[in-house]
Amino acid sequence: YQRRVHGQVAAQEGTYLANCFNKPDKPPAPFRYNHMGNFAYVGGNDAVYDHKLVSMTGGAAFWGRNTAYLSKLCSWERKKDIFFDLLWSKWFGRDLSQK
Repeated sequence: YQRRVHGQVAAQEGTYLANCFNKPDKPPAPFRYNHMGNFAYVGGNDAVYDHKLVSMTGGAAFWGRNTAYLSKLCSWERKKDIFFDLLWSKWFGRDLSQK
């Protein structure tokens, strides 16, 4: 059967398989994909979020995308580093020069 191919599917399938392996005596229910929307960065401080219930564009989608990204990171140290990198690039821009 055809399924969307992106990280959202892989994450949900990984969680499903982990639950199946952790409970070998219980027969697994069929996998069900739950579409949680799509984020896309479109440059500057803009992004697009599309879901069947809500759509956002601009700065709100940009910060929503970054918040979702930070929530998926494992360690607090990594979250802190990425968060401060985002703030740094917001305040001072990105250095795109070649050295």
